[in-house]
Amino acid sequence: MTKNLKEGQLLHAKTNFRFANPEKVTRPGSLKPALALIARPVPARGLEKLQVRMYQSVNKKGKQKGVAYWIQRKFGRPPAIYNDLLAEQSRLVMEKYLQDIGYFGSSIQLDTVKKDKKVTVNYTITSSGQYIIREIYRPADTLPLTVILAKREGETLLKKGRPYTATLLSGERSRLADIANENGYYEVTKEHFYYFVDTTAGDLQTDIYLRLKQSTDSSLYQVYHLGDSWVFPDYSLQRDTTGWLVDTVYFDKLTIVQSKEVLRPNVLSRLIWQDDNAVFSKKEQSQTINRLLNLGIYKFADIRFETEIRPDTHFLHRRIYLTPGQMRDLGAEFQLNSRSGNFLGTEVSGSFAHKNLFHGAELFTVNVSTGLETNLGPNAGPFVNTLAVGISAGLGLPGIYAPFIKNRKIRGETLPRTTFTIGDDYQKREGFFTLNSFNLSAGYTWKQGGWQQSFSPLSVNLVNTLQTSAKLDSLLDQNRRLRTSFENVLIVGLNYKASRTNQSIAYKGRYYFWRVGLESAGNVLNLGTSLGGGERPRKVVGVPFSQYLKADSDIRQYFPLRFGLLAGRFSLGVGYPYGNAVVLPYIKQYFTGGASSIRAFRIRTLGPGSYETKLADDGSNFVDQTGDMKIEMNLEYRFPIISYLKGAVFADAGNVWLTRGDADEDTPEAEGLFQFNQFYKEIAVGTGLGLRVDFGVAVIRLDWAFPLRKPALAEGSRWILSDISFLNGHWRRDNVVWNIAIGYPF
Repeated sequence: MTKNLKEGQLLHAKTNFRFANPEKVTRPGSLKPALALIARPVPARGLEKLQVRMYQSVNKKGKQKGVAYWIQRKFGRPPAIYNDLLAEQSRLVMEKYLQDIGYFGSSIQLDTVKKDKKVTVNYTITSSGQYIIREIYRPADTLPLTVILAKREGETLLKKGRPYTATLLSGERSRLADIANENGYYEVTKEHFYYFVDTTAGDLQTDIYLRLKQSTDSSLYQVYHLGDSWVFPDYSLQRDTTGWLVDTVYFDKLTIVQSKEVLRPNVLSRLIWQDDNAVFSKKEQSQTINRLLNLGIYKFADIRFETEIRPDTHFLHRRIYLTPGQMRDLGAEFQLNSRSGNFLGTEVSGSFAHKNLFHGAELFTVNVSTGLETNLGPNAGPFVNTLAVGISAGLGLPGIYAPFIKNRKIRGETLPRTTFTIGDDYQKREGFFTLNSFNLSAGYTWKQGGWQQSFSPLSVNLVNTLQTSAKLDSLLDQNRRLRTSFENVLIVGLNYKASRTNQSIAYKGRYYFWRVGLESAGNVLNLGTSLGGGERPRKVVGVPFSQYLKADSDIRQYFPLRFGLLAGRFSLGVGYPYGNAVVLPYIKQYFTGGASSIRAFRIRTLGPGSYETKLADDGSNFVDQTGDMKIEMNLEYRFPIISYLKGAVFADAGNVWLTRGDADEDTPEAEGLFQFNQFYKEIAVGTGLGLRVDFGVAVIRLDWAFPLRKPALAEGSRWILSDISFLNGHWRRDNVVWNIAIGYPF
């Protein structure tokens, strides 16, 4: 990396940090990486050195265009050149950082070692220790504002015994300003709060004195009230609107000025509200802007205030400027997948969305998908082995619509919606069956307490088996569970889903995602039909209805590392049929395997338990293996390679089981019944490597996986580590699974 350096240049090869008195430092292992983020330049490490060599080996003529220049900039990395001034600036910035986190009086010495055009920079840190907060003294005057602040002192970020940090003090000043703004003090900012820090309070202790800035401006600490509200729903940032022909509409204390109607006035009044003469609240105004942006029809939204001072009251008049965006969206997606028996499948889907169908921010969506599957084996049969076609439409209305809700004003930062969906899915598997599933639902989505939630009090599925072949009929005669799964069934119930995450652009530490769901079906129909008695399964309009309870949980943890990311997932799902059903409906059963599950096993080829379906030579067996319960665990280490190219090492484990055995007592599939003293012996395990081309907005993923443990084998022989033979073609054919997918698996 040094041979291509210019005359007089030195390679900044390494940066070292050493503490002169480490016993005085709190967690030196975490302080060193923080200092390393400040020091400049950052020397290349590991695979980054290959990027430096690529940068130096291509485009040697220094052209500013062409393929070589593109490769150099996209996949290469310029060498870190040592600079005396930059090293000294880094030293000063690091000293300032130490002061900001409570290491008052700390110093950093800079030393360099030069050898063979390479420089190693050594920073030696000397500190007397980190100061902690002993006492906090707050303003003692009796201004109305200080009284309000005192009532919320329990929310303070400054706690006795905590290490001093400038970040905490800055955050506390912002918190106090936010409280003032929420209570009508429009002109108060964090700059009106300041503090003194007394570092002589004790041994490594400090006292903090917070103060409110005095002002000669009599209006500074006055409470403001809301005045008039003007709304410009079709405001343009690109062109001058002076001289436009506009229409002025007065509706529910709003003055709406527009050249054309974007939103109906009644919708605007539900979103933009805070009564005239009410005390100004910055939080309420920010929530108004967020609600308007959440409609999805505006790309910009802004509130500007004009002050008016009257003898008895201070007023703020609102001017709300809304810039419309695209009202229609089109989308498309293409996928490839494979499964056991030499099956190769493709799926194409398209979507259309209109975000403002009736000028009320109604979100109308249409999704269409079609999938084909073919068998590439020696006895493949028809080219189209499986055909699947689906279509669905949805309508989302802003706000909660229900008979018992009269006030439809929308509060809070997020926008709740009332949703209606209708759809139909058709599937034909050549030589086996033809199915049709009609679905209809109505419900609500909203966000509260950090949870994104949805509740559908009405969810209807009507599943019809239109045709079965003689081959499938013979399988159904032998397997009661499978036979029941393919009977016509009506599913009427309700479901609830919720998810939350603490992932943030500003927060770079570990984060999580958690999703839970609860679904119930058949209870109301069972109550209604029980009055007439009769044998089970009871029917509605000639179709048996399903009755079950189902619960799901999916939790994911992400740990950013110095070089890459460690991601983990634990997924659990349990369904239990009862009353009018002995098995879950086929479309509600669990399966595992595939590109986003246990990647060493093809989709729907694992379980239940230790059961395994044997494939015929022509690969034409009905191989979907499903269950009433699923446990899945995934661990993946993701790391950068070069530019957009990233790698992964992963391990997956899990299986599906049955929760009731009475449907399959006379079949081998009874081996799949969940038992507490047995299930852990039936966990499948796989591992592998992956490559990802990550463009940020899209990820193309290739995973190469193979099993380590097969639950279908006899006990004592399920671990197959000794059988691994990468050079053996037969072993690779029977065990290696390739997965191509769009996006990360979790």
